[in-house]
Formats: sequence, C-alpha cells, structure tokens
Amino acid sequence: MFVGNYLNGSDCLYHNNGNGNSWLKVRLIGTVSNRSAIGAKVRVYAWVQGRRRWQLRELTAGTRAQADLRAHFGLEQATMADIVRIEWPSGIVQELRKVPANQILTVTEPPALEALGEGRIRILCWARQNYELEVSDDLDTWTSLGVVATDVNRPVVLDPGAAQRPYRFYRTKGQ
Repeated sequence: MFVGNYLNGSDCLYHNNGNGNSWLKVRLIGTVSNRSAIGAKVRVYAWVQGRRRWQLRELTAGTRAQADLRAHFGLEQATMADIVRIEWPSGIVQELRKVPANQILTVTEPPALEALGEGRIRILCWARQNYELEVSDDLDTWTSLGVVATDVNRPVVLDPGAAQRPYRFYRTKGQ
C-alpha cells in the first residue's frame, strides 16, 4: 500500500507479508430477513490461542461507507471451525458443524414455516426460490409433499394427510 503524505512530503510504501494462519469468512444471504442479512450475528467456536473459544461478528451497515458484509474470523492454526452459529434477524437460528477453514462460506437463510391450521402451511421467504416440503409423524421418517416454487411471496401448501393424524412435523430442503 502506498501512502502519499502531502503535509510533510514523506511518502510511505507498506508491504503485508501475511502469515500462515487459518481463517473463515461467512457470507450470508437472507430469505426471510433482509437480503443482506444486516443485523445477523455470526458466532464461530474453534480452537484459538490454545483453547476452544467463541468469536462473534455482527453484520452492520455503515453510514459513510459500506462495510464488508462478510463476517471474517481468524482461526490461527485451526483446520476447521467446530461450530458456525448464525442468528438471523428473523429469529431463525442455524448451526453448521465441522466447517473447514480457509474458505468463504456462503450460507442462505432457511425459510420459516407458519402453521395456519387444517393442514395449511405458509412458507415465509423471498419470491423465486424452490423448496421441498417434507412431513413426518415421528421425526424419524420423512415424506415429501412436493417441491414448492415460490413464484409468489409466502405461498400456502396444503397437507392432505394432516386431518387424520394428531401430530405433524414439517421441514424444508433447498433445491
């Protein structure tokens, strides 16, 4: 980096030699929250400075110049992050485990599901995303209700088997 000092005429040239430390950058894409995930908290749990530690980064937007919207973590000699925990502005919490170091990890916020009663489920997300909606009676066996194309914002899906069962559990998988 070259810094020209016009006040006293002493210019400086800096060279960053870097180091061999591991790192992890996390880029977030909101689907229920705002698209840039402003307000999200990203926590990384990894072996740093001789012990396991949590690190926290909050995604914020600056007023004068836009800050980098990727959360950057220094991992020293760790080869992976044991846990990457994302607390989205929507309230959704997502955890990833054993994430390899030295990468830019892109994470998309999962959609939120809203039970409307009588077997109707609303998918809360941005438009133009596809999700497979799955259903279970016991949280062990999952059956697909089909792929939902969110051509409109917040589509509603009907579970035809809901009325015959006392409990139903739902989840989505990205396409």
